[in-house]
Amino acid sequence: MNSYTTSVQAVPSVAYTGGGAFVVTWASANQDGMQGGIFGQRYDSSGAPTGLEFRVNAYTTNAQYSAHVAASAGDFMVVWDSNYQNNARPAGAVAAARPSPLGLGFGHGVIGQLFASSGPALGSDFRVNSYTSRGQSYMRIGADSAGTFLVIWASDGQDGSNFGVYGQRYCTVPLTAVSISVMGSTMLSCPNGSGGTASVSETGGGPATHQWGFRTMSGGTVTAIPMETGPTYALSGADFPGPGSYFLVETTTPSCGGPLVSNEVMVGVAADAAAPLVTAPTAVSTTQTLCQ
Repeated sequence: MNSYTTSVQAVPSVAYTGGGAFVVTWASANQDGMQGGIFGQRYDSSGAPTGLEFRVNAYTTNAQYSAHVAASAGDFMVVWDSNYQNNARPAGAVAAARPSPLGLGFGHGVIGQLFASSGPALGSDFRVNSYTSRGQSYMRIGADSAGTFLVIWASDGQDGSNFGVYGQRYCTVPLTAVSISVMGSTMLSCPNGSGGTASVSETGGGPATHQWGFRTMSGGTVTAIPMETGPTYALSGADFPGPGSYFLVETTTPSCGGPLVSNEVMVGVAADAAAPLVTAPTAVSTTQTLCQ
């Protein structure tokens, strides 16, 4: 794996990036000019190297070691242990929820870097742990298929008694758009009538939960429709307060990013038709004589 062979290369980690390709990272002693650094190499589905061996850590003072890598949606993230990294730099383009500013107060800390599937770094490296007293180390990273990474590590003294285990989730493909459309009629013939079927489409966000609802005026407060929590909804007049016009919406709560409310689709509920006028027949009186 390593093209640089001087001194020691150790602690390898590998992640599958899709299409048979994979990436390997490791710690290399003295290669970055200091005590240790983190390096990596991408490979295609045949096992041939893709591009050149690359350095992961931008900060090279003191030692960086114990790297671990995970991949999601083609991109990959590397986390490692960095000794006394105290400089400040922006968090980069990984997740708004990331703690800032970057800087490790004492001892070891957990640093990360996101890379595009094609190889270049996305933004700057970032500090994973927000608690910086004493040391944070022994990190691991995992990922799902929707662009979400989870980093865990051991933190010295944070829970009040020696080491405790902490974690931080990162979202790289957040929910950016939610749209609904209706196949069939949006006019319900009576308060108990039925109409077409609404469906939702989303961009990003990964696995999500859904809640259908309506507004009585455009842009107003959303009233949830009970039990309607799937990606589709069959319009029913019984779900609305009565005859009138309503604005159907759907709220998506993703696993990656924050909840979004869809566009509005107007739905009409007609009043009951007037009851027919029924005239009672004229009373008829009949007298019958029976034989004795």
